[in-house]
Amino acid sequence: MSMKLLNSILAATLIAATTAARAQRGAGALRDPSIGYIYPAGAQGGTTTRVTVGGQYLQTVDRVLVSGSGIRVKVVEHDRPMNPREINEIRSKLDEAREKLGAPSREEMEKMPRMQRMRAGLSAMTVAKESGVSMEQIKEMREMARARNDPDIQEHPHLAETVTLEIEIAADAGIGRRELRVQGGGRLSNPMAFHVGELPERLEREPNNETPDAGVGEALPVVINGQILPGDIDRFAFRASKGDRLVVACAARELIPYLADAVPGWFQATMTLRDAGGKEIACADDYRFSPDPVLTFDVPADGQYSLDIKDAIYRGRSDFVYRVTLGEVPFVTGMFPLGGRAGSQTETEVRGMNLPSRKITVDAQNRGTGVTALAAIKGEPLANRVPFAVDALPGMLETEPNNRPAQAQSASLPIVINGRIGKAGDWDVFAFEGRAGQQVVAEVKARRLGSPLDSVLRITDADGRQLAVNDDSPDKEAGLVTHHADSRVSVALPADGTYYAYLGDTQGKGGWEHAYRLHIRPSQPDFALRVVPSAINGHPGASVPITVYAVRRDGFKGDITLALKDAPRGFELSGAVVPEGRSKTRLTLTFPPWRTKGPVELSMEGKARVAGRTTVRPAVPAEDMMQAFIYRHLVPTESLLASTMERGRPREPLRLRSQEPVRLTAGQTAEVRVRANRRLGFMMDRLDFELSEPPAGLTLKDVSFSRESLVVALETADAGIEPGERGNLIVNVFVEMEPPRRRSAPDGTAPPPRPQQKRRVPIGSLPAIPYEVAGL
Repeated sequence: MSMKLLNSILAATLIAATTAARAQRGAGALRDPSIGYIYPAGAQGGTTTRVTVGGQYLQTVDRVLVSGSGIRVKVVEHDRPMNPREINEIRSKLDEAREKLGAPSREEMEKMPRMQRMRAGLSAMTVAKESGVSMEQIKEMREMARARNDPDIQEHPHLAETVTLEIEIAADAGIGRRELRVQGGGRLSNPMAFHVGELPERLEREPNNETPDAGVGEALPVVINGQILPGDIDRFAFRASKGDRLVVACAARELIPYLADAVPGWFQATMTLRDAGGKEIACADDYRFSPDPVLTFDVPADGQYSLDIKDAIYRGRSDFVYRVTLGEVPFVTGMFPLGGRAGSQTETEVRGMNLPSRKITVDAQNRGTGVTALAAIKGEPLANRVPFAVDALPGMLETEPNNRPAQAQSASLPIVINGRIGKAGDWDVFAFEGRAGQQVVAEVKARRLGSPLDSVLRITDADGRQLAVNDDSPDKEAGLVTHHADSRVSVALPADGTYYAYLGDTQGKGGWEHAYRLHIRPSQPDFALRVVPSAINGHPGASVPITVYAVRRDGFKGDITLALKDAPRGFELSGAVVPEGRSKTRLTLTFPPWRTKGPVELSMEGKARVAGRTTVRPAVPAEDMMQAFIYRHLVPTESLLASTMERGRPREPLRLRSQEPVRLTAGQTAEVRVRANRRLGFMMDRLDFELSEPPAGLTLKDVSFSRESLVVALETADAGIEPGERGNLIVNVFVEMEPPRRRSAPDGTAPPPRPQQKRRVPIGSLPAIPYEVAGL
């Protein structure tokens, strides 16, 4: 960030604090917009609907981005409750008006009996007129006070603001999940799921806790949209006919995968079906290992039925959003095989409810490796998306009997075995040949592909001696998985000969749906990357910190060099290396010194020498989401977007004088020079610099200005910092702001003095500074 940019941001910040912010009711315009929920979280293709987006810092939202095509969005209105500062200001005005009118103060009136208060007080309209406060503001204050005292209403600041959107979906818009983001002041929000469906959609109508909402209509299938508030139960009435095979599939956690401040960390929906007399005939609070419940029901007689939906422990708030698909819709309960080889076609068998076909052919001739989702069978949309894996390795099918080593099925490495634990207590055994010292990896992919199998895997030698065993193996790439039930082992073979892989279910269960893909292969070091956040907001010329996570496989430890692929002109990375052995690094993205037209999609990749060859892997954009106050997950998103903020004049960015890592030595001071405009020297007394998440033993001693350079002095303690450690240093820049002056009283007298509490405002970061700690 150049001196001119710092200067312009400083000026803009100071002006905004005293003028513009007064007109915008709070500081929301100074923060990135954040989406907490979308309701309804989807709509039918070919319709236009109004949608509420709830969250924080939404008042400047003037644009909406939706992935894919066929959707147009218009911002209709904004709503934000008053903040404490605004409430106090209104109360002060009302108190001054009461005093001027000769009415008792609020404190005095609160001590009076109700009838005495009514006789002594003045009407709210009279006081409002004298104070200049609107009746709408007084009404809002009263409603907020009632809400604070109502146990059924929980205030959540991160959900308090809303923006209403009008969403028009073309009839030919592709069905499925989209990502919706809002933008205000050039700042992009986090993405949130919005579904385009094919079925008619209905919104719940309150009150429906006791008397079921009959708005579902007579014709099924339908998608029901609703929200659960504290203690809420939503009930819906519908008619069904004898012989109908109903599927009732709820999407709740699928819409908002993690809630940071709730336990278990998502809306845990439960559903109950009842007959016309209110008798329970089916209930579900999950579907296998998924928290989102599914019911399947063969209707025994014509008549009226009802569906209840609630939270398992009667929690609720505005982000407890759901979509329930109800009707005779196709639903897949199992598929075999769970994947195929890239460049080929794979015929799979599917089972479930209301399926138009039991056989489907998946064409992977033009697909790369990875997991795709099947959303339809013969053109019929599914109520659930089914994952299908595509791999480069050759494959084979498991054949029974193969329960014991004497029956073991031979496999030549590398191989992907498509199999099934077909019944309770079943074991599948495979034999393979290995060499002394060879590192072999065996990995099960089942739960990650929708199979109910809870695998256990073990490797033995020809004499039955166990060399390795595993039940659950965490996969940091699987950001939506919380129970890592797939197994993985890596073993160094002790001698030439035959070895056996045993695969079973930990709980001794089995069945047609308990399918798996077992990979057995020589160890192959590799890596995968995630970059967060997926929306990067910055001023023209600014350097913005981002984080890249490295998932290292099969012992790979080397450096990973990061780069922008086909980057738009002006975007640069600083500190673009994940150092050897590290699982993450913080670096900075520098924006061009001009405003871009709308958000820019970026593509990042990592390059490394792996086993003597250059390997390139994409950095998948993701959101770092918290579950239940503690657990963190990297949830992949569709795109990595950079957006230029509207405030601040374009200026040349700051750049490091040298790209070589600064060498840190215990007990000594090192300097880093950052190219900057000479005018920066005149601002140094108003700026504050701070190291963000520095390594132990390293401190920022001083920042000064000399010869068109910002000189950053780093001091290393005698102990604490690890020799050989490498990484990046992020230096954040702050400015201290004076509070705005208090306005004069209505009679023109000067306001009473108050303590001048300066506010520390972040205004940017320096480019990431690579460092290396000298050895002893």
